[in-house]
Amino acid sequence: MAQAEVKVGLLRHKIEILEALAANLATQCWAIQQETIKGLPRLLKEYDRLFLELTENEERLADCGEERRTSEAALLQEEIEKKQLRLMQASSHLLQKAALEKASVSGRLKSRNVKRQVRAQYVTSWAVLTRGRLINEKG
Repeated sequence: MAQAEVKVGLLRHKIEILEALAANLATQCWAIQQETIKGLPRLLKEYDRLFLELTENEERLADCGEERRTSEAALLQEEIEKKQLRLMQASSHLLQKAALEKASVSGRLKSRNVKRQVRAQYVTSWAVLTRGRLINEKG
């Protein structure tokens, strides 16, 4: 009975980790939407840490063995499967959103660089003609 309680505790901990991963993904999605890079490294480190914690939890669950499943463990396992599916969907959505945002930002940067280059060529052509000459020179 004690091993079943340990397994239920590990399953609950796994649910907590999955919820933390989902919250982290939501924050990453918001940061990408706002084009904020400032907090992304911290979020990605936290995401990696949570995944490491999840793998350690999985190893402990595997060490627990496959004893007969209690009804509580079965319910928790169903909830875990649903959360994992939602997490995978959110993760793929985040990757798609990031790819679209990357394309959008690169397009805006190219447009800005082209405008800057055209403006610089126009200004420099006049600067070359007037360099070294006095504008109000009598002559």
